[in-house]
Amino acid sequence: MTAFTTRRTTPDEARIACDVMRTALLAGPINDDDWATSEDSWLDQDSFSAWELDTCIGHVAGYRFDLLVPGGAWVPTCGVTRVGVLPTHRRRGVISALLGELADDARDRGQVLAALRSSEATIYGRFGYGIASHRLTTRIDTGRARRAAIAPAGTFRLLAPDELLDVVPALYDRCAQRPGALRRPDWMWRRFLEEAIEGHSSDRVVVHTSPDGVDDGYAQYSVSWKDEDGLMETGTGEVAEYGP
Repeated sequence: MTAFTTRRTTPDEARIACDVMRTALLAGPINDDDWATSEDSWLDQDSFSAWELDTCIGHVAGYRFDLLVPGGAWVPTCGVTRVGVLPTHRRRGVISALLGELADDARDRGQVLAALRSSEATIYGRFGYGIASHRLTTRIDTGRARRAAIAPAGTFRLLAPDELLDVVPALYDRCAQRPGALRRPDWMWRRFLEEAIEGHSSDRVVVHTSPDGVDDGYAQYSVSWKDEDGLMETGTGEVAEYGP
């Protein structure tokens, strides 16, 4: 069994590391079109990979952003992501070595927190991670819902696709109040709002403007209909994000 080494991933190795991570997550190699939209996010991260001779066998990365914590402070945070090791090289300490190198690098840059949103949370306890929040999904039957007794003053408007990147990020940064909110880099906003920007789906963003003309809230949502026998009897609206 050949020993492995870990090091920072170079830009020309990013796509190789991407395919290793995708293999670890049971997906195929990334195609050219998807890589064209993903490349900027792979280059705008702190990426570390493990190598056995000239073969990449594992990868971890961290995004750089500020996270809002209880008390109202924004603190530098490492957003751990894209963790994976080839199935042929597991149980050899590859991920432990990579996560350790990422953590050391984040500490040296002054990132006081490391956070991740994991599909298998039980894996990360041994690396020092614990549950910081829970996800909550609420379903509302509009047939039984009632209007709020007091509606806020002001007006609403739907944003055009070409307005989204000019309006939403600045409004989000100004309105973010809940601990756990994060300041997204430009590429992340483009990815987050991609469906609404493209305009080929029902994704929309609505903005609330106060009586004195200040935008003070927004919601990103989508709608879909269940069409049976030509009768659109049921519909579903999904709110992806709102603030404040």
